[in-house]
Amino acid sequence: MSGVPVVDDYLKMESFEMADFEMLIKDALNKLNELLQEVNGKEEEWFYAMEKKCDIYYGGDALRLMMLLHFEQYEEAMDYINKSDSYSGGFVDRNVSLYDRVLAHCKTKTKKSQS
Repeated sequence: MSGVPVVDDYLKMESFEMADFEMLIKDALNKLNELLQEVNGKEEEWFYAMEKKCDIYYGGDALRLMMLLHFEQYEEAMDYINKSDSYSGGFVDRNVSLYDRVLAHCKTKTKKSQS
């Protein structure tokens, strides 16, 4: 399953000199570090903002559901599935769809929290 794109730029190396390659890696790691510091503590908001920038992409339903489960937003996950136009969420394993598995998990978690 593909993730939400973090950056959309590509670099082209003019030559394969080790010093150039090391500089490219160093720059990429600096950009990643800046992003991690920017996102730290705001992961959920960042994910939803990035997701909204994307057109429909493979695994989008699964990504959204995994984020909702990660942040223990079980009611929201069930609402998302119930409002979806899709049958399965794009994934079926042993004749059980992703949606069915997530619904069962959410129902278990919401029952435990009500107890």
